[in-house]
Amino acid sequence: MILKKHNKYEIHWIDTYTYSGWYNEEGIDEKTDNHADISIGFFVKETKNFIILCMGLNTSNSDFSPYNTIKWIPKGFIKKIKLLK
Repeated sequence: MILKKHNKYEIHWIDTYTYSGWYNEEGIDEKTDNHADISIGFFVKETKNFIILCMGLNTSNSDFSPYNTIKWIPKGFIKKIKLLK
């Protein structure tokens, strides 16, 4: 999918996670989950390793930086991308 700058997308991705403590394999299996995350934001850019979204977008006032609350999503963790209208 070719992403278009400033369009709004919903990205489903698997995040890393940690539990502290000591575990046997059964305990690890019980804690193993996809830990799916869903991020919704405006597409800013793509790099070799990341899709970069912002949660707030201001294109109407050139006196301010246009992007607020930036999220870098590792490409290898992405499961699905959906264009939102």
